[in-house]
Amino acid sequence: MSALIALAGAAFGTFQAMERYRKTSHGANPWTAEGFTNALLYSSYYERFLALIEDTDGQPNSCFRSPSVNAAAGGVPTSRHMKALACDGLPKRLSLGAAQDVVFAAAKRGELGPVKRVTLEPARKIIHVEWWGPGEAALPPEKAEWNG
Repeated sequence: MSALIALAGAAFGTFQAMERYRKTSHGANPWTAEGFTNALLYSSYYERFLALIEDTDGQPNSCFRSPSVNAAAGGVPTSRHMKALACDGLPKRLSLGAAQDVVFAAAKRGELGPVKRVTLEPARKIIHVEWWGPGEAALPPEKAEWNG
């Protein structure tokens, strides 16, 4: 019985996390099969990233976006958010530059999985992390800045 309770608790925790990853202020955000699968696979990387930038509420600014939500958010048509291969976080205690440095160093050490790019976005006051997807050749991470 205790194993069943533990399993139910783990499932509920996973459900709560998955709901956080698709939360948006841009209306309905239905999962795609690819987005849901990738969010399950990459959730521990999202959480490590959010912990590194000391995002005290642990709420990502954006992880998964359906195509309609991506368009409403002003995302590029090739956004990795639509595959749940990107996560934006808002540093609470670190400056943007310091947060990017901390995340990039962890990415280079392999602590955040197959990171493709760590981008500082000063206009939005966020750090944007992109991951290589399943089956993609993972190259070393890049550091970037975007002022769009």
